[in-house]
Amino acid sequence: MPMTRRGLAATCCSLLALTGISVAAPASATVPLSNPHEVATIPADPPFEYREDHVAFAGRTGYLHSRANGGGTWQWTTYADHTTTTVTTLGRLYPGDFVSAGGDTVYVDADVDGHSEADTVSTLDLGTMTWQHRPRTADFRAVYGDTWYVRSSSATPALRHFAVDGSSIDVPMTGIPAGTASILAVRGDSTGMVIRFGGKPNTFGWQFGLLDLASGKVSPFGGNRATVASSVLLSAGRVALLDEGADTGTAEIFDRAAVLNGTAPASPEPIHLPLTQQYRLALAGNDVLASPEPRGGGVAPAVYRYSADGSHRTLFAQSQPGSGSLTQAEDGAVVVGGADSGDWGIHRITAAGDTRLADLSAKAGTTGVTISQGMVRRVQTVTWAGDQYTFLHLINHHLSEGIDRQVPVDGGRVGAFLCQPAAFCIRTVDGNRYGTSFAAGYSVLTMDSVARPSVDTDISGLTVNDAAVVDAGLEYVVSDFPRANVQVILRAGAGDTDVVQRPITGAALWFNTLWTGLPGKIQPTNVTTRVSSPAIPIGAACTPSELQATDRYVYWSCGTAGPAGVYDGVTKTSRQVPPAQYLLGDGYLVRHDAATGKLIRIDLRLRGTLGRSATLGTIPRGTLADDRNITWAVDKYSGDVAYVDAANTIHVIDTGVARSAPAVVGRPAGNLNPAAGQSSSWSFTLNRPVDVWTATITQNGVVVRTLTGGPADRTAQVTWDGLRADGRPAAAGRYQLTFAAVAGGVSGTPSTATVNVSAAASR
Repeated sequence: MPMTRRGLAATCCSLLALTGISVAAPASATVPLSNPHEVATIPADPPFEYREDHVAFAGRTGYLHSRANGGGTWQWTTYADHTTTTVTTLGRLYPGDFVSAGGDTVYVDADVDGHSEADTVSTLDLGTMTWQHRPRTADFRAVYGDTWYVRSSSATPALRHFAVDGSSIDVPMTGIPAGTASILAVRGDSTGMVIRFGGKPNTFGWQFGLLDLASGKVSPFGGNRATVASSVLLSAGRVALLDEGADTGTAEIFDRAAVLNGTAPASPEPIHLPLTQQYRLALAGNDVLASPEPRGGGVAPAVYRYSADGSHRTLFAQSQPGSGSLTQAEDGAVVVGGADSGDWGIHRITAAGDTRLADLSAKAGTTGVTISQGMVRRVQTVTWAGDQYTFLHLINHHLSEGIDRQVPVDGGRVGAFLCQPAAFCIRTVDGNRYGTSFAAGYSVLTMDSVARPSVDTDISGLTVNDAAVVDAGLEYVVSDFPRANVQVILRAGAGDTDVVQRPITGAALWFNTLWTGLPGKIQPTNVTTRVSSPAIPIGAACTPSELQATDRYVYWSCGTAGPAGVYDGVTKTSRQVPPAQYLLGDGYLVRHDAATGKLIRIDLRLRGTLGRSATLGTIPRGTLADDRNITWAVDKYSGDVAYVDAANTIHVIDTGVARSAPAVVGRPAGNLNPAAGQSSSWSFTLNRPVDVWTATITQNGVVVRTLTGGPADRTAQVTWDGLRADGRPAAAGRYQLTFAAVAGGVSGTPSTATVNVSAAASR
């Protein structure tokens, strides 16, 4: 997908310092505008949720399955017309409770209300929904159709045939060599069983035979030869003996009729399988279907079809992990999989081909969007036709390649509160170092991926679950609890150890500077030190109920009817703007016009007046009371705007307003007092993403070492190995560390820190 970034038009102004509020004058009082233009598009992401459907049994005319979120019920669906019947009598049994008994019949090896008794063999013909119960005897081993495989510890195995009236007759098994010490039933269906036998003196390996249930005769595979086969596959017409080695495997395919009449070759041409890990296997005609078991969870790899001529092809790019995704049937297999979640389904694979039995494809939408410091996040909704459940996924997209802070695209499933009742919308707020923040009941969650630690902060003492995140800075998050009239300022990741609670008022964060609304004023406070600077008049008598802040500007609003305005930290003036739902960017405001659907940008760079407006894009306004961070968002750090169109494509727009020059926020984090020869790392917090950075280490004005890197979004990591440019260790003494960054061809003001190198410890 295109992710091209454009440069900045000109320098602007410096940062609001965290230790106080001081703003340098801009490089130019009037800066030229360019036309807004699109710099990136992010196509609709595929659904990141897969519909799970566990197939426990594939019979002659249909399959037994249980759909995730289906209440744990089992359903029988026919191949021919896809008629589905809920088998309520099976309750919440597990897939392992069902054993194929041939045809459409399963042996239910579990307690079933009204259908299981002690010492009873219970089978269910799913084709007719008919139960059959017979008293269990001590010699019972398996059931296939109307035949039991029985064996006592001292007797030769036999087949017990049952008549309609319940009477039975035992038929001895024939064809097993005399002296055989071990006999095991491996797999069977309504007409036959594969048995494994061996243990004769001076013999190696096992022999396999096909047992005809009608006559009790065992016909050996491969002319009585011993084999090292480790498992068996069985279909109505074929048997596969599998030799699964460490890295490769082979499958010998036998025709069942040929085995019974003695015409099968002793060693059929094997199918070679690259069994580099545990595989799920099934037969389809003369071919073997194979799919690797997933490692570490997630969606399994592809399903392949291997043939005796050495060829193989991919049937599905992905398949459902775990049991029930590749299930042997009489004439093939039932597979749960597809190209991706949008192509997901249940398929019947036979010698003739592929038949799609059920559509499990997911439909994806967008219910929230943010853009912050070069990162676009989408809250994706995933639904399925006829399903009452909707899942939410957080999806992350870097707008620049090579960023050190790599965040996975699929952030995982999230649980969040709706932005308003009866409307499916999730409002998240970005800007915190841990990711995006959203409300979840009594808690405020901040995360960028479930694969990375998320911050779940419970607000102790609050008994209402109507949290709404107001704003987020690098360290802190502001949330409102309207029913309790409580505003909470908390440091993400600190639990309840750094939390302030107070009555709700307008609030905004710019890194660690907290702006709050007072009657007729706004006031900045260093939220870390809790030291406030003098309050600033806004030129209106109201108390702002909404604030937004950047390095230079603070937007304030006293409600939907106004008044509203913008305070300029450089000119020390506040000018009013028409009341609307705005988002504040780097030198501009954006509103979504309800009548036209246009996203309208208003330039703030001109002194004393509002600059000209421009249209950034057009999307329907919809019926939401507030669609900010739902269908469109503003990156107040790096200046871009993002909106989502009807096709779920996210458009990233350069507003055409000259952006602030890159700057360092506060002091670098890291060891500024290393020992000589010791490696040191420092983290510089940035006000915006940068393309490249340079860290220069000097002593008495002489350059000792120059380090470079980039790109970087919110932080730049600088590592010095303690060596000079010529490779010699830097001697003990005082050094200057100067960091400078460039974004879009615009250089920021360098930031300087002192590094005190101490003498190396003596050994």
